[in-house]
Amino acid sequence: MDSLVKPRCFFKIIVSNITPHSRLMIPRKFMTAYGDDLTDLIFLEAPDGSIWQVKLKRSNSKGWLQNGWPDFAGHYSICFGHLLVFRYDGNSQFHVIILDKSATEVEYPLSATSQSKNTYLNTGLGKRKEVTNDDIGRKGDFKNCVLSAKFTKTVSACAKASHQANKKTVQVKTEVQHDRALASATAFQSTNPFFEIKMCPSYVSGRSLAVPRKFLTTYLTQDPCKVILQLSHGRTWQVNCTISRAAAKFSTGWRLFAQEYSLVVGDVCVFELINCSEKVFSVSIFRVRRGPGL
Repeated sequence: MDSLVKPRCFFKIIVSNITPHSRLMIPRKFMTAYGDDLTDLIFLEAPDGSIWQVKLKRSNSKGWLQNGWPDFAGHYSICFGHLLVFRYDGNSQFHVIILDKSATEVEYPLSATSQSKNTYLNTGLGKRKEVTNDDIGRKGDFKNCVLSAKFTKTVSACAKASHQANKKTVQVKTEVQHDRALASATAFQSTNPFFEIKMCPSYVSGRSLAVPRKFLTTYLTQDPCKVILQLSHGRTWQVNCTISRAAAKFSTGWRLFAQEYSLVVGDVCVFELINCSEKVFSVSIFRVRRGPGL
C-alpha cells in the first residue's frame, strides 16, 4: 500500500576495495529502517539513465550488494576512495551518484546500457568504509547531501595538504634553529681544551651522556672518576665519569643536570675543561629555541 511506503532517503559509502568478487555493505542503519522494503533483487540507476540489477544478500540486520555489483563498479570504474551517494526511491530502486577522489562527480560513459545478467559472478567480501554520522536523510536533502559530501572530501583533502605543509614548515624551521644553535656553539673559542655535544633524545631523557673518549683519555687519567659541571652563575654539579675501551660517558648526575636546565633535542652544550686537576668543566648551553644558555 502506498500509504505504508516510507519516505525516500539516502546513504553514503566511501569505497575502500573493489575486486571481481567483492560485495558492498549497506549501512546497518539503513537496513534497520528500510530492509523490510527491499526484495532480494534491487535496481541501481545511474545518472546516465542505465539500470543495473544487483542481488541483495542478507544476514540478520545486515545487507550486502553482491552478484551484479562488481559489474556496476567495473563499468563506472569505481575504485578505492570513490564516494557513492545512494538515494532510495522505493520498490527496491536506488539512484546512485558517483564522486571521485577529488570529490568531483565522474563523467558517466555515454554508451551505458541497461544490464541484466543471467549468470552472476562468484561472490566475495569487499571491505568498505561507511559514513556513520548523518548517513541517512530525506529526499529533499539529497542535493545537499551530495554537496556536503563534496565539501567534506574537499575539506579533508585541504586539511591533509595543510597539515603536510605545516609539518614541512615546522620541520624546516626546526632544522634552521638546530643549525643556528650548532653554528653558535661552533663559533665558541677558548684557550682551554673543550668539546661540544649536540643533544639527542637519549641525552635529554636518558641517564647518561656519551662524550669523546679521546678527549677524556688525554686530559683525565683516572677512571672512574667524578667531574664537576659548572655554569656561568657559579652553580656546580657532580657527575660520574667512566671510560671503557670503546666509549666514555657522564653517568650518575647527568640526568638531574639535563632536567634542571631543561635541555631539549637540538641544544648544544660546550664543555670547557677549566681545571684539569679538579676535573671542572665550565658548561655553555646554546639553545635551539633561545639564545646562549645560562
